[in-house]
Amino acid sequence: MAGKLIRPTQRALLGPTVMETGPDSQWLYPCAVAERGAVVRISVFSGMYVGQEITLVWEGKTVYRIKTSVVDVEHCIDLILPRKVLLDNVIPDGSGVCDVYYEVKVGDILQRSSVTQVYIPDRLVSNPPVTVPEAVGGEFNPDEVPKPGLKIEFPRRVDWAARWSSYAPDGSLIATVSFAVHEHEEFVYMWRYMLDQTEPGGDVWINYHAANDTGLLVDSLYTVLRVVNSQSRSGKPFGLPAITGVVDSKGKPIPHNGTTEDTVLTLSGIGVTDTVVIIEDNNTPVALARVDENEEWMASVAVLPGRHSYTVAQSQAWVITVIVAGEDFETGAVGVIPANTAREFPAMFVTPKDKDASLIIDSIGAPFVTGKAISFADQSSAHFLFKSPVNKVTFGAFAMASAPDVVPPILSCFDEQGGLIFERKLDFGFDFSAWHAAVSPDRKIKAIELTVNPGTSAFVVDNFTFA
Repeated sequence: MAGKLIRPTQRALLGPTVMETGPDSQWLYPCAVAERGAVVRISVFSGMYVGQEITLVWEGKTVYRIKTSVVDVEHCIDLILPRKVLLDNVIPDGSGVCDVYYEVKVGDILQRSSVTQVYIPDRLVSNPPVTVPEAVGGEFNPDEVPKPGLKIEFPRRVDWAARWSSYAPDGSLIATVSFAVHEHEEFVYMWRYMLDQTEPGGDVWINYHAANDTGLLVDSLYTVLRVVNSQSRSGKPFGLPAITGVVDSKGKPIPHNGTTEDTVLTLSGIGVTDTVVIIEDNNTPVALARVDENEEWMASVAVLPGRHSYTVAQSQAWVITVIVAGEDFETGAVGVIPANTAREFPAMFVTPKDKDASLIIDSIGAPFVTGKAISFADQSSAHFLFKSPVNKVTFGAFAMASAPDVVPPILSCFDEQGGLIFERKLDFGFDFSAWHAAVSPDRKIKAIELTVNPGTSAFVVDNFTFA
């Protein structure tokens, strides 16, 4: 039985923090968000445990969900909201309104956090971020900063103020301060008192408010610094983490360029202790992971069928293709599939060419054709575009000719670039029904096309499997 959903109460989970809004604002300027996307932070909460699944929900003009799992109960969880999702919620000459919250199972109960509401103004042109020369590789040790303090350089005149906000490893806010930068000043020194309001393993977010190139006053892009101490400093160059392995939900390793039918993957790798790595899939951020004291990290991601190319920083890609085990068309609605119109199924798109096809219920060719199946007439063809490229496809077919010596249907296989791999006639032997297989070890099959020749009174296909 599904868990009961608890509405937020005074004892409910605190809502997530959209880091680019700042600690005391609800305004999320798109121009303050880096290309990778906005960081949404979930602080450590009571009852948190390793492996616990969390779903972040963004609701506005569009709805976006991110699933992750807990890897360290002492550190907050940072998730990336793609910048495209943010821009989809911008209202020209206005402000979009979005709700952000997360859901997590605590025992048998699905609990929802409080809602964080953000306003998104139509401000797209960015101001460049500040630079901190002493924060080599994006990290600094407050104990090693000499007098008069940590130097912060501003790339342009600050028209209003700048802000420094420091956060603990668990995601809680330690301290925040707004400070003036005078018109003639190109840099300031952050004083010792604020440097002491930090914790190793935490981070500091710095930005400023100034006119952009269009003359509008906006928040700048953020500079994020990791706080380290002498013991946590690794001595390794920052920005060079790597992926060392991927496993499915059962712990089975998936090699580089491998395939899986699983839709939950766990990536692991190495990096610099107390830093956060951004895991990207096809150049889109999908998860964050903190590197532990052993210089290792781990993150789980939910995936859809298709090709996935995972990277961290500038690491070598780890490519995995998620395939659907098969397609029996049972989810489709029975009826006509109009000519030259693609009908989507879980594993593929089916497009009749020039003549209509139909999704019918017919088990005359069992076990090759059972339940719902694709039927099309003679002198027509249908294109089957797979959501994931495969090396082997097997399917069942039933065919009946209206006269002797009718040419059997033709099978054509195409690669990921649309190039023809091979073409051949289907062989039914002396039966009306048979299994047919197309195998291509060197070039993956992305689509097949079946063409029915004149004189074929019935042709039905069903029960695709992939490998």
